[in-house]
Amino acid sequence: MIVAEFQQLHQFLVEQERLLLAQLEKLDEEIVKLQTGVLRKLSAQISRLSELIEELEGKCPKPASEFLQDVRSTLSRYL
Repeated sequence: MIVAEFQQLHQFLVEQERLLLAQLEKLDEEIVKLQTGVLRKLSAQISRLSELIEELEGKCPKPASEFLQDVRSTLSRYL
């Protein structure tokens, strides 16, 4: 009787382990999807900021009043 109970408990634990590992795998997949989405968004933001920096650097040689006006309109498009 003790051996039978031990076998039942062992089988129960094996099944629980299988279920928990499956849940862990699903969570891991969800985390990877979230990370990919965040990385994609960050990459897009970095790209936009690089374009903004490049555009502003091109406007630096202009006179101060013209530069400031251009900067204001440039920033309004990016914000």
